[in-house]
Amino acid sequence: MDALSTNAMYTNMTRKSPYDPEPVRDRPRSRIVRAGMSVVEMVVWIVIMAVLAIGMIALLWNVSK
Repeated sequence: MDALSTNAMYTNMTRKSPYDPEPVRDRPRSRIVRAGMSVVEMVVWIVIMAVLAIGMIALLWNVSK
């Protein structure tokens, strides 16, 4: 086989590779763009979880005496 016949064989392929990236669609984005927490929300949740953990430790400490 020469280079021309193999090149023609690959240009006529109809199935695309599953590893190719999806094309970008030009559709309007929704109002909620990202699903994550801000730094303030993360700090508030860490403080809440710390208070709950300290409360549980204190509760278990007092019950075990």
